[in-house]
Amino acid sequence: MVRSPKIIWNGYKINRVKSFKYLGIHVDDRLNWLKHINKQGEKAIKMQQNLKRIAGGNWGISQIHRWTLYKTVIERMLVHGSSAWCLNPTFKMKRKLSSIQRTFLLHISRAYLTTPTAALQTILGIPPLHMQL
Repeated sequence: MVRSPKIIWNGYKINRVKSFKYLGIHVDDRLNWLKHINKQGEKAIKMQQNLKRIAGGNWGISQIHRWTLYKTVIERMLVHGSSAWCLNPTFKMKRKLSSIQRTFLLHISRAYLTTPTAALQTILGIPPLHMQL
């Protein structure tokens, strides 16, 4: 095993970390941005669950309002800082963004869980997230 180098700056020891958050963007030691996408996805899904709890299960809010909330809040939260982290998205990044987007598309359309993601995107007129970045 090789010990990582000691970094001392102005008399303070700088510890090595796997990832850190800077200006709302999670940066990891390999700069592959999956950590950022995972964290933003968790945050967005938690926000959706809280909204479902507030809106109620059987009466809820109308489809146009669910669509507006997705476009104005959730989508903006997911693409925050994309000019830095999404210059050339990998297949894993595209797949993760698609799986995050799918939960919201199902919530907006109230379609069956077996409905394909591409069909949901077409029906609602919402392009894939990785194409919007």
